[in-house]
Parts: sequence; C-alpha cells; structure tokens
Amino acid sequence: MSSQEQKELLPTSLLCINHVAYLCSSVEKSLKFYQEVLGFELIERPPSLDFKGAWIHQNGIGIHLLQRSTDVDAPAKPSVIDPTSNHISFQCGNIWISKKKLEDMGVEYVSLAVGDEGVVSDQLYFHDPDRNAVELCDCRKRFLKNRIK
Repeated sequence: MSSQEQKELLPTSLLCINHVAYLCSSVEKSLKFYQEVLGFELIERPPSLDFKGAWIHQNGIGIHLLQRSTDVDAPAKPSVIDPTSNHISFQCGNIWISKKKLEDMGVEYVSLAVGDEGVVSDQLYFHDPDRNAVELCDCRKRFLKNRIK
C-alpha cells in the first residue's frame, strides 16, 4: 500500500481524547482519590475485560485505572512534584476552590501563576496515589486572549 493510500485511510482530524489509562498499585486507592479529590464517577466496564480495573468519568473526561500485575513492573516515578514532568492537565471551574479542597484533604501540591501581558493562568500540580502527575489550571483567560489576536 502506498503512503498516499495509507493517508487516505487515516481520519481527517482527532475529535477529543477518549481516555487516559493509568497502571495502579491499588485500583481501590486510586479510585477513591479520583472520586474524592477530583469528583470522578465510576462507570460500567464491559464484563468481558478479564483484568482488574475501574473506569471513571467526568464531563467528557475518561480515565481507565488498571491494576498493575506486580510491583516489579512499576516504573520509577519522582517523589518531588515537578511541573515540567509528564502530566495530565484538567481545566477547572474555580482554581481557588480546588486549592482549598487539596489543602483540606492533605494533598501536597505546587502552585504556579504563569502569565504575561496582564493575563495570568493559575496552576496546581500534585500526584495521585501512584505518583502520576496531575495539573489543575484556570487557563480560560489565556485561551480567550489567544483567540482574539
């Protein structure tokens, strides 16, 4: 098959992210974290899946939590919260309410304010129970500013 024929088989554009999958040392611990800290809801998983996991969802965002088979296959992840590391970022409705909730739940985080020309985006970075990095941001003003230019 030629490269042109292959290109014709590809979709013309991506529509959205369907889900992110995380290997977990404890699906139960991760499920509790994502439900209580970020408000995700547990949804039904196909019964044909013969491995331990949980699917969670909120406002069009899907996360698949997958039980790691052993701790041997666990990748080393930093204990320090690093905003420049691989992470998933969620746009949130109110960064200050989110910050208060993290504090109330004892979740350690790093806070950044990124901006120029009077437009500031507030960002919070923290880890889930398996030290996957998560960002909450209020970046709407920046997106609007970039659309106006």
